[in-house]
Amino acid sequence: MPLTEEVGEALIDDDRVRGVRLLDQGVDAEGNPSAGFMPGMDIEAALTVVGDGPFGPVGRQIDEHFGMPEGHHNRTESAPIGHQRGGMVT
Repeated sequence: MPLTEEVGEALIDDDRVRGVRLLDQGVDAEGNPSAGFMPGMDIEAALTVVGDGPFGPVGRQIDEHFGMPEGHHNRTESAPIGHQRGGMVT
């Protein structure tokens, strides 16, 4: 069985993201501890890279807290792209 660690939320102090909080592992469908329960832990770092994009739960949390820089906006759609051997096609 693969070990997965899902991020529950960003840890934000005033004007910086100091890390992430992982979700509890080993819980049943109702969120109650089951066999192999391990509480989520806080992972703190000097640099936190968010890879779930602007529409993932952590990206939305960060956007709600900090907002977008002036002149930028969330993209609501994108052009489809495909891949061909030797390059990309748009």
